Amino acid sequence: MRCFVGLDIPNNLKIRLSTLQSGLTQTRWVDPEGFHLTLAFLGELDGIEMEEVAELLTSSDFPALHLRLQGVDRFGSGKKTRVLWAGVEPNPCLEAMASTLRFKLSLVVRTLDSRSFKPHVSLSRHCSAKEQQVAGFLGANASFTSDFFDVTEFHLYSSHLSASGAYYRKELSVPLSLVIAN
Repeated sequence: MRCFVGLDIPNNLKIRLSTLQSGLTQTRWVDPEGFHLTLAFLGELDGIEMEEVAELLTSSDFPALHLRLQGVDRFGSGKKTRVLWAGVEPNPCLEAMASTLRFKLSLVVRTLDSRSFKPHVSLSRHCSAKEQQVAGFLGANASFTSDFFDVTEFHLYSSHLSASGAYYRKELSVPLSLVIAN
């Protein structure tokens, strides 16, 4: 099963993010129901790894988070733009949580993605729009900022691929402590 650990985005913010999904025709926009913030991509897990990951996650203790999305950017450049995304305002507690989780998960998951953590919410994938159009999209949305939102749990998601894109299912939810870290 393809899995990742992530944070859900509140529904009102999913709606707001979906308003950014316009102006480019040569991209595959992410279904707003699938908006999330990935903390660690685990790859394909077998049953034993899934049990180990679930045990590790349920024994984790992190404070609730107070986050805000800020700006838009991309992974890749020019004709190689892979993902357009909304960023997350820098947050040391989020960074510490992701770093700790990634380290612990690396001890039990052999397929853990080793790319550096860049907190974001993917808006589109497989963008083949012209560079000028992508630059226009980024410029038009550069000042995007959301309201703050509280995150009180994180999730182990499974990812299921289909012709219309990926579908994510929460396999496990882990509450964060009630004290909100800034």
